[in-house]
Parts: sequence; structure tokens; C-alpha cells
Amino acid sequence: MIRGGPGADGELTFQLRQLMTREELIFKKSQLQRLIEGLKQKVEAIDRVLELFPEKGPTRARTGRYTKMSVAKAIVDFLSRTPGEFMHVAGIAAALKREGIKSRSPNFTTIVSSTCNRLARGKKQKLIRNKTENGAKTFAVPSGRYRKNEPTVAVAGSNGA
Repeated sequence: MIRGGPGADGELTFQLRQLMTREELIFKKSQLQRLIEGLKQKVEAIDRVLELFPEKGPTRARTGRYTKMSVAKAIVDFLSRTPGEFMHVAGIAAALKREGIKSRSPNFTTIVSSTCNRLARGKKQKLIRNKTENGAKTFAVPSGRYRKNEPTVAVAGSNGA
């Protein structure tokens, strides 16, 4: 038996039995996916509110992964960690700040949004854009594309050897 959710506060609780039909399993899966999407939206809302608070004390911006990287390169690098997975602009902005992007702009999320839009257009398109049901823009690196810093493997005989 597998249990999901606490059940006491009305969240999804289920028991996976050997006798569940395919349709029941598909329904349970869709319920869980909706629950996950709702939790992701709550996390991103919290990130947007946290951006409004001034940081106290020294920041980690001097030592993060993106300390000496442009916003555009940092966005592509960050999203390429999970190709094909869409993320809201506020979540991207918060992650970039956590990992070293320096910005005192009160509109940093707008800067990230504009940069994402630019990267999702043109001949050298590096991102794909999507809109959620509530109209929020999300972005992702296409699966299997732009995997920076991955080792390349030479194929025997490919260089005439």
C-alpha cells in the first residue's frame, strides 16, 4: 500500500492496490500532477514576495556560479540544467540572484523577462516560451539542445584514424 498526502487536512490521499484499473491510475496521476503544479505556483509566488525584501548582511553574490556571467548566459545555463522543464520568470530571477548575479535594479525580474523574450526569438533561438493557464510566461531550454560544459566523446575513426 502506498499513501500520498497527509489526508487529515483534505489533501489528496490514495491507496495503490493491485486491483486499480488503468483509468483509475491515470486519474490519480492527473490529480497528483495538478497538486504538483499548484505547489510550484505557490513556491514561485513566495519567491516573488521574497524579492521585495532587502537582503540583510553580506550577500553570496561575490562567490556564486553566475558572478562574472551576463544575464543572458546565466539564464540559458540555469535553464539548461533541466531541459524541457518550464519555469516562471520570477523563479528564474530569484535563482540567478541566489547564484551570484549582481543587480540593484528594482526591476530585475523585468530585465530577466525581457532577456528571456529575446532569447526565445530569432535565428539563434535558445529558449522556448510558454504561457500558463493564468497567462504567466514560462521559459525552458529545449530538450537535447544547448548543453554547455558537457563532455564530448570522439567516435573512433571520425578523424580519419
